[in-house]
Amino acid sequence: MLKSFLKSVIILTIALSVIYSYAFTQPPNPRAKERVMQLKKIKLLEILELDEKTSEKFLAKYTSWEKKIVEKRDQIDLSIEDLEKTIRRDAPKDELIAKSSKAVSAQKEMESLLFQAQEDLKAMLNETQFAKLIVFEHRFRGELQKVIMERMRKQGKND
Repeated sequence: MLKSFLKSVIILTIALSVIYSYAFTQPPNPRAKERVMQLKKIKLLEILELDEKTSEKFLAKYTSWEKKIVEKRDQIDLSIEDLEKTIRRDAPKDELIAKSSKAVSAQKEMESLLFQAQEDLKAMLNETQFAKLIVFEHRFRGELQKVIMERMRKQGKND
C-alpha cells in the first residue's frame, strides 16, 4: 500500500510539474508571476489553518522549496529549448542523444526535488493538513491553467 501511495505521489508530482511549467512559461509580465505566487501562499495558509508560529515556519520552508523548484523548472525549460534547436538544425545523432539525456536528467532531478519538498513539508503538518496541501497544489495549478486559457481566449476575441 505504501508503495502504491508513493507511486501515486510521484506520478501526481510529475503531472503537476508539467502543468505548472506550462502555466508559467510566458507570464504577461514579471510581476504577474510574483502576484500569483503570493496569492497561492495566502490561499494555502487559509486552507491549512495553521497557527501563527507554524505558519511562519511553514511559509519559510515552502518559499525556499518553491524557489528551488522554479530554478529547476527554468533549467528544464532551457534544456528543452536547446534540444528543440538541436532537432531543428538536424544535428548528428550523438548530439541529439546527449541533449535528450540532459533534458531527461533535469526532469528526473525535478521529480526528486518535488518529492523532497513534499517530505520536508509533510514533517511539519498533520495528516489532514498534508492531504489538504496535496489537493491544493493539484487544484491550484488546474485552476490557474483554466484562468490563463480563458484570459488568452478573451484576448484572442478582442484582437
